[in-house]
Parts: sequence; C-alpha cells; structure tokens
Amino acid sequence: MNAIIGMTELAQLHILDSERMADYLEKISSAGAHLLGLINEVLDVSKIESGVAKLNEKEFDLQDMMQDVVEMVNVSAETRKQILKADIESGIHCRVSGDEERLKQILVNLLENASKYTQDGGKISVRLRELKKNDLQVGTYQFTVEDNGVGMKKEYLEHIYEPFSRADDSRTSKTKGTGLGMTIVKNLVTMMGGSIQVESQYGKGTRFEVIICLNKCDETKGRERESQQEILTSLAGIRVLLVEDNEINRQIAAEMIELLGAETEWAENGKAAVEAVCSHPPHYYDIVFMDIQMPVMNGYDAARAIRDSGMKDIEELPIIAMTADAFNEDVKRARRAGMNGHIAKPISIDQIKNILISLKPVRPR
Repeated sequence: MNAIIGMTELAQLHILDSERMADYLEKISSAGAHLLGLINEVLDVSKIESGVAKLNEKEFDLQDMMQDVVEMVNVSAETRKQILKADIESGIHCRVSGDEERLKQILVNLLENASKYTQDGGKISVRLRELKKNDLQVGTYQFTVEDNGVGMKKEYLEHIYEPFSRADDSRTSKTKGTGLGMTIVKNLVTMMGGSIQVESQYGKGTRFEVIICLNKCDETKGRERESQQEILTSLAGIRVLLVEDNEINRQIAAEMIELLGAETEWAENGKAAVEAVCSHPPHYYDIVFMDIQMPVMNGYDAARAIRDSGMKDIEELPIIAMTADAFNEDVKRARRAGMNGHIAKPISIDQIKNILISLKPVRPR
C-alpha cells in the first residue's frame, strides 16, 4: 500500500513527464497486484494452517519475480536511506513452474521484516542460487535474505514463528505489524515443500535461508514475444460478448479488449447474455467473458442456460468467468457450470490477450 500511495503521489507531481509516469504506473501495477495477493492470503489464512489451501501452479520467470519483489520493497527502504541489493547467480535455470504469488509473499515478508529491524542507512540483500544444477527436471533454489540490523536474541529465535510474536527492542522501527508475518512465511514455505533456516546475532544482523524446489520449464518459451502489431492483426475480427453489470468494470474490460483489436458487444446481466447468444446465429460470438455476481440472472445460471440452449455447436463457444470470486472452489464451480476458464479481478490486459490469442482462427463471417 505504501508503494501504491507513494508512487501515485509522485505521479501526480510529474504528470507531464511521460517517462516517469510509465515507470510509476508499472510499479503501481506491480504493487497493486501484490496487495491483492496479500488480501487473498489473509482471507485464506485459516485454510493454509488447516492444510486445505492448494498451490496455484503456473509458469513464471524467477528473474522477473525477483525484480518485482525488489521493486515492492525498495520504495519503503529508500525512505529510510537503506541500501537494498539483489543478486542472482549467473547460469541458473529461470523458467520454472510453481506458485509465484506465494513465493513473492515469502520474500516480501522477509525483506520488509529486514527493513523494519535495520537502522536508517543500513544494508539489506536478497540472493538467489540454484543448487543441484545437474537435475534437469526439478530445480532446487536457495533464497537468502540478509541484513546488518539489530539482530535477535537467542531466546526470541525459539519463538519467531509463533503467532503474534514480536521482538521487543526499542532500537527498531516504531512501525508495528500484526505479529503474523513470520507465521505465514513458515506456513507457506512448509506448504510449498521447502525449508527455512534463520541465523541471527544480536546487534549485528539476521540471515534467513529459504530452499524451495520448483519444476523446470522450457526457457525458450518464456522468451517468445509477439510485436504489438502482430497481436492486433491476429485478434482482428474476434467478436467478444462482455457480460458485466458494473459500468466501470465494463468500461475497463471493453477498452482493454478493443485495444487488442477485437470487437466488443455487451450485456448487463446473465439473462441478457443468454438472449444475446440465442438471438444470433451459431458462431456469431467467438468468446463470452462472464461476470458472476449480477442481478436478474447470475453468471453460473447464464452459462448453464447457454449450454442447454440446443444451438448448433454451442459447446464450442468459450465462456470465461471474469469475477472477484477467486478461490479454488470458485474456479471449480465455474467449470461445473459449463465455463472454460476463469479470470480473477482486477483483470489485466495481458490476461485477456493470452485468452484471446489462444482461440482458434476466427471463422469466416
């Protein structure tokens, strides 16, 4: 939140400087996405502790992830004139599959804790190494977060992962947390099948070492990039039905879709969406983005009605949930209702782009 508010204030002061604005907006977007992840984790914390929570595995790039983490923490570190350094060992395999958001949360919590317990002008570092490099399928990665702050007494180290525990030291920042940060870190590391170790010398600093195993993915796939013109050309002619009752959300989604070169029609509720699909010939719409919580008829019922309409080839019409309901059970419920996928709000243009470019070539009109 500090990053979002701080970068927004800076953007307002430099609104005519396009280069700075682009940098501020990129960092606001990254911090906002992380904040959403934190909110979801707080809501889901009881599931984590009870073992019910599931990992959300996807492909990501470790180097990009590390950059995001540093940018999230660097804003608050700079206000205290602290030096934050990131070091990634050369030659490591960066394209992996795992729960990126939870790994980010682990590292951000550790770095924010390091900043909190390090004096103004102090040094903080995060390092990434790959162990067992000969393993071609599974990567063993070591993340080390170290500071030269106030350190911890031996008696406190024995309780560091307990809920609501907090080191009592007048030399630290006056900022108070919930006392749950290290408990959540420990639970997430355990859930990911990893390990965490801590070493600390009172008055000299602290060092955390986290080891996580991640499945290795094809590195070349992560480097593939289409030019903007190629994307726009490939999406030209795709017709989207956007089902959304909220006017602001509808405007955001519609402008993103149209920026990608696709055509947009919209319906204000599930009933109107069913009527729109059924009143046009088969294959008129190439895809439906469906909100869930709507008046008159919700998205689940609308998807079922569309599937049960009896229209020719109706099972081929992709229906994608676009909703704030973002838990695993919500994804499963969307599937049971006949939907093909799920996007959690707040949406991004990259999410929409990836779904649209995955469609089969548009049929002749």
